[in-house]
Amino acid sequence: MRRLVIRPTLLGVKAVVFWCVILVAWLATPYSNLFFLLLCLLTVLAPLSLVMTIANMRGITADATMHPVVAESEGTMHVTVEGHHPSFGVEVRMRIDGFRKPWSAGFATEAGPGDRIGFRSPRLPRGIWWITESTLRSTAPFGLWSASAVIEGAERIVVHPIPSDLPAVRDRGSLLAALRGDLHASDGDFAPAGLREYRDGDEVRHVDWRASARKPTLVVREWESDAIHGIEVSLDRRCDEDELEDALSLVMALLIVAREDKETFALSSQELDARYGPGHTPYEEAIEWIAACTVLDRSEQAPKSVARDVLRLPNRMPPHLARGTR
Repeated sequence: MRRLVIRPTLLGVKAVVFWCVILVAWLATPYSNLFFLLLCLLTVLAPLSLVMTIANMRGITADATMHPVVAESEGTMHVTVEGHHPSFGVEVRMRIDGFRKPWSAGFATEAGPGDRIGFRSPRLPRGIWWITESTLRSTAPFGLWSASAVIEGAERIVVHPIPSDLPAVRDRGSLLAALRGDLHASDGDFAPAGLREYRDGDEVRHVDWRASARKPTLVVREWESDAIHGIEVSLDRRCDEDELEDALSLVMALLIVAREDKETFALSSQELDARYGPGHTPYEEAIEWIAACTVLDRSEQAPKSVARDVLRLPNRMPPHLARGTR
């Protein structure tokens, strides 16, 4: 955190005006003793307030953690306070490019070393929003002076689209087939992985009747995919704005699925051909690309050719897969 910036508050400015009024009254009225005592009190209070405000904020540092947030929603963010002593009446303030007024993000009556000030981000549309100013500010104890310092690490807010709802299927092959609109697709290319006892909810067609005949209980054969080990999407950005938003919502939903299952997520588009996940580029970079994605002119080149089973977007998605359904 940089050096403290000290400024008088609006209350402090009013206090100066009031001091000037009392000074004039002391010089112009016969009640000199009363006004003189009041002048002495105000004259001592101003520098005392300044010293105490500086002491309250001296040595305090902070680091901001800005996680990606969903478009048009309030995302949770945190500022971690560091330093050698607690500070009182600490406020986090940020200024986002495109907003006229600074945004008061959070407030803590007392913030000590290691404390985290949690706050909500404003509702923003999809995109990368740059933070032009982020400060930790306090006017304690008397509110006459404001001491503020820049927070490190607060540079931008990544706002990704609202993920679409996905069909409830049991394997990746069926999921991608449903999104492609392939009604004749099978459950996927699966190979037997082993046997286990029957559980409530298992499908009857998965029961191994020969093995069950030798056991006191039913036995179910488990399967594992021998073909689908990740998700691959090709996005053509030569489309309308609404088509792109719907496609990005679906891409975001698939990325979340891949991240939760720690699978590879391959994404290709104009000027992009990347794989995300363990051993590849971090998922966070895919989220940033999705947040900043824009429409291209129809005259631009098409994305590189991909295999037949790769999900190509945008497509004619069913209404329940459109953006904003979650």
